[in-house]
Amino acid sequence: MTLRVNQEEHARELYSLARAELQRCVARQQAIVDDINGAFGRQRDLCGGSVRSEEIQQIRRGMVVLRERLRLAQIQVKKQQSAVDDRWRELAAARQKRELMEKLHDKGRAAHQLHSARAEQKALDDIATLNSSSKFALRWR
Repeated sequence: MTLRVNQEEHARELYSLARAELQRCVARQQAIVDDINGAFGRQRDLCGGSVRSEEIQQIRRGMVVLRERLRLAQIQVKKQQSAVDDRWRELAAARQKRELMEKLHDKGRAAHQLHSARAEQKALDDIATLNSSSKFALRWR
């Protein structure tokens, strides 16, 4: 029984770690999106005044790098979401196994108690039978 509980706790811990990593991945992705929005804002601000072509090219190169980082971050988020889903399934399976073992243990305990109660009642019945038999035998003497 303890083994099943430990397996469930371990699965819960792994699930928690996977969820935390997913949150970190999503935060990194959001930071990249914020960087892209900031770059768009800078580009928009530059377009309002006199701009050198080098500045525009630098912003565009930065945008290409940011878009690539965003693409990689999205892939990482998908992988991590898949890992979270896997850990959730493992946790659910461990919980089911533990619950099944608890039910089996409870059924075994109930069967044992029933058997013990029957054996005790049989012993009491035997004692009562012997007691009444001996009284009956003593009266006929």
